[in-house]
Amino acid sequence: MMMALHLSLPGIRSADPALRQFDVFGPPGLSGKALAEFLANDTPGIRWHAGDTPLSEFPTLPSDGHLLLTPAAVSGPVPATPAPVWLLVEEGPDSGAARPLPRGTHRIGRHECDVTVADPTVSRHHAVPRHECGPAR
Repeated sequence: MMMALHLSLPGIRSADPALRQFDVFGPPGLSGKALAEFLANDTPGIRWHAGDTPLSEFPTLPSDGHLLLTPAAVSGPVPATPAPVWLLVEEGPDSGAARPLPRGTHRIGRHECDVTVADPTVSRHHAVPRHECGPAR
């Protein structure tokens, strides 16, 4: 059985795309530390997190599914602006789309919303997430 994990990483430099996505294939049981070390070569000075947990602290990565990583500076002052929250569309007509949600309240749905999606299984006014100074709700 092979591990097939889809990763999404927001850009950290102005020249970066808004979101980089790629797949990790390998034997099951790959540690978060191993992936963190690999990413450190590409993004020096950045510590990647999955939610509130540093990637390097995951004993093993999930063997499949999707993992959104967020960047944090290794040292220095805490930034005044938190890392953005991303809406990732995994299925439907907009599959693969990623949209940043800055601080504030956002209406998500098919019609007359801040973030519009084309999926007919999503209601017209589907969700209202609020991004504050901490985890999104």
